[in-house]
Amino acid sequence: MKSKQRIYNPRWLQFHPYDAAASTDMYYTQLANQLLDEIDDIIDNGQFQDLIILNEEARIDIAIVLCCYFEDIISQTNIWKGVSLVFKEKTDRYVPFYKCDDYAEDEINVEDIRFICWHHFQNMYDNQFCFSPLNNTILKIADAAYSIFDKEFEEAPENNKLKDYFKIKFGASEADIEKYLLWIGTESYMSLFNVKIIDRYLEYIADTLREEDREDDIQSACFDYISDFAINNPTEFFGVRAPKLLSHCVTKMSPYYSILKDMGEVKTGYFVFDAIEATFIRLKHIATDKIIELDCSQTKKYPKKLQNTSLIQRLSIINWKANWMLVGGIQSQTISDEIIETVKAEESEIHLFDEAPEKVEVTFNEADQEARLIAVINQLTEENPEMIEEDIWWMAMKDSELEDEYIRKIVKEGKYPSLKFPEDNGKEIFDENIDFILAYLRQLADLNDYLAEDEIEEEE
Repeated sequence: MKSKQRIYNPRWLQFHPYDAAASTDMYYTQLANQLLDEIDDIIDNGQFQDLIILNEEARIDIAIVLCCYFEDIISQTNIWKGVSLVFKEKTDRYVPFYKCDDYAEDEINVEDIRFICWHHFQNMYDNQFCFSPLNNTILKIADAAYSIFDKEFEEAPENNKLKDYFKIKFGASEADIEKYLLWIGTESYMSLFNVKIIDRYLEYIADTLREEDREDDIQSACFDYISDFAINNPTEFFGVRAPKLLSHCVTKMSPYYSILKDMGEVKTGYFVFDAIEATFIRLKHIATDKIIELDCSQTKKYPKKLQNTSLIQRLSIINWKANWMLVGGIQSQTISDEIIETVKAEESEIHLFDEAPEKVEVTFNEADQEARLIAVINQLTEENPEMIEEDIWWMAMKDSELEDEYIRKIVKEGKYPSLKFPEDNGKEIFDENIDFILAYLRQLADLNDYLAEDEIEEEE
């Protein structure tokens, strides 16, 4: 029996980069409600042991997320495609965990939907639990969604408003591009949990600056952090950053495709004004004496009051169309010998413009690593007596003192049987996907550990 509608346009729009409704929103909202009924039936009537209990908000969110995937495939906006191509490049399959023998690129695939469910549940619980990709709740929700989408595939309408959104107009500024990057990296259906991370960090930045009696710097510091996160933050998908994911959305025909695909990282450091010429503003990096030339179109972000050699300025820059461009805010203070000496001694400043170091083979002392692993397992077990072994080991793998190569070694050797998913073939799937699991866990670990520590401080 069909239940009362619970998903409406305003909630659907929260998962999109525009405020006004698109002509296709009603169709996809109705589809989300249809899927929500199926999810209700799975959760409320499920008799299987590994049932994941979802409250009303969580059910609505996963229904919308999966319908956003369907809309993305139908509209060829390539949000999912950008992620799946990273997997293909790194693992030679389009989706981790699942066999992709009949995979159809640019069409709906049940394997895509299963992975998106898994990813969503992992993030919903801050990655504190090991949800098996073979969990029955995940498989049943994915099967229900695929069945609905498969029936609708030929008739489902393209969202032209979403397609047009990614047609970035020629002449777009770096500030315009930042908005696209921030959305793809924090608010799309594949990244929406990052909003929580940003909000908490902005709160932390503001509180810290207030304690230091630097309230005037709050807006600039928050702006700077948002810009840095939008461009620099490596995702849990093998560390690919938002610019490369966005490059797939704008398509290869776009003048911004190559710029986004090859975009470097934001450089944040301390500079002094050097000179202004007819076509550029010249700055000098304090620690390295490197000269940076900003295009004169940047004068709105670098006004006359900052064109003063008596000020030291902390700012962020990025290569943009063969020039350096400002991103984020600018913090300035009167220069002094003491500040100069401090800045020149900072390792991050000394190496700001260094090329990325080549990967070196990691060496480790196996006895030390094993001792650390056992200590972490014992501590987690003591702190979480009701947690199952697989979850304890999942959390242990996030420990920053355990080397990836050591974990790969013990997984390969099968030394610790709890390093697996619980199903009969769970160890085989775990072993096959250990590179992805480590990349996923390690990228999320620092961010989620920060959130946990922050919550402890608030309670105290």
